[in-house]
Parts: sequence; C-alpha cells; structure tokens
Amino acid sequence: MAITTFDQLVGAYKQHVQVSKSGSVTTTAGNWATTIAAAGFPGAGAAPANTTTGVVPTDATTGFPTIQAFSGSNKGYLSRVEAFSPVNQTLALFDVLFWAGPTTIPTSGTTTVTLGTQPSFTGRLPFRSDGTTPAYEEVEMWVWLSTAGSNHAHTFQMSYKDQDDNTAESSATVSTQNVAVNRMLRVPWNSGDYGARLMNGYLVNGATSSTGAVTAVFMRRLWTGRVEANTLKTWGPDMTGMAQVFDTSALMLMALPESTSTSTPNVLIEIAEG
Repeated sequence: MAITTFDQLVGAYKQHVQVSKSGSVTTTAGNWATTIAAAGFPGAGAAPANTTTGVVPTDATTGFPTIQAFSGSNKGYLSRVEAFSPVNQTLALFDVLFWAGPTTIPTSGTTTVTLGTQPSFTGRLPFRSDGTTPAYEEVEMWVWLSTAGSNHAHTFQMSYKDQDDNTAESSATVSTQNVAVNRMLRVPWNSGDYGARLMNGYLVNGATSSTGAVTAVFMRRLWTGRVEANTLKTWGPDMTGMAQVFDTSALMLMALPESTSTSTPNVLIEIAEG
C-alpha cells in the first residue's frame, strides 16, 4: 500500500518518535556533528565495532529510537517534524544505512580497511519512479570522528561501488586534522558519481604522533531545517516531502550549530502509515 492522496494522509495511522538530548556536543560553528553519543532519549550510542563486514544498524541498535512495526504491507512516511533547540542551529534527520569502524588513525603509513560479505542496505532505500530500482542516489558518504582527530596531517578516503555498479570507485581525500569528537565530515564522490551501492572499505592515512579514530558511514537524508533559539518550529508534509521511512530505519539526529555547542535539541517525528 501507499499514501497517494491528502485524504489518505489525513486518515492514516500516525506514530510519534522522539529524539530528546539532555547532553550537548561541543563542536565548531558551521560544522555538522552527530548527537548519537550524547545522553538523553534514546540513550547514547557508539561506533559499531566492526571493520570486517560492516553493519546495517536498525531501530533496535543502541542509540537509535524505536519505530513501531508497520501493519501488513503498509509504508511509512515522514509527515511532520517538530523541533526545539536552546541555540540557533540547523538540524537534520538521517537514516543510517551502513557503517564500519572505528579505525584508529595510525602514527605512520596508511591503515587500509577492506570489507567483505557486507550486509545489504538496499531494503532501506525507496524505489525510483520505475517502482523497481533502488534510489542509490539518496545515499550520502560521511566519516564520523568517533574519537577526536589530533592536530596532525592525517586523512580519510572511501572505496565504494557507485550507483551504476562500477566496483572500484575512490572518493576524494578528506582531511581529519584537528577535528573534534562527534564531528561529521561529508565525503565527496569520485568525478561523475552521485550515489553508492556498496562500501568496499576505506583508507586512513596517518602522521607522526597522530591520535583519533574514524567510522565510515552511509546515510540517507530525510529532513533538514533551521531552528531559532528557544523556539518550537513545525514542518508539515508539504515541507518534509513525505520522505519514506522504514520500520527498521536507524534515525540519527545531526546538528549544525551557529555556536560551539549543539546544546540539547528536542525533535518529535511523526510517521504516517498507509
């Protein structure tokens, strides 16, 4: 089934999922940070502790809010978001599709992580307009500094299979130098790419006296919105775009503060089912 009319949306069963953080993340203004490791509801999560196959996290994974299973063949849609923040910042909701790590930044040379027998995240992607092809273009590549990166010249690079099934694509190199813990860095595609089917692995290039650890992440963006300090703001279905959500989605809240702290954001997520 699917919600295809406004009347169906009005009459649809709706559940509400909350992300309410009581702990803040110290970061730098204008840079994305994840709130997954902060205290609150749901409780703090951590990197997957897997660098052999990688992991497809779900709503049952520690750090992600629980989503009630949908009835029968129903689909879920992001129909409303209500957000409050004590500080000015942009918030974003992602479905974490796949991750691997953490990997310690080496003090010399390059640590190469090669993944094998990776679990598939394809079931957490909506279809393109043809109704059969997964929308691989909705996948975004990120690196999470699960331990702060020291002020040395170390870098990160992703290896992946692109949207067209080319098997050995390499991303641009991303500097992880002097990056605070829980910062998230977008990893650029190789020229001509715009999506990914599989994470082959990644390279972590070190430098003398380097410290820190990185986790490689594939995510799907569901919603982004700016919240003014101490103001409750609502985005209805015309603003959320009714992005498809799955009852196994691993929903992670990210923050782009305009100061040096994410403070304690509170987001209520409405999922319409039909």
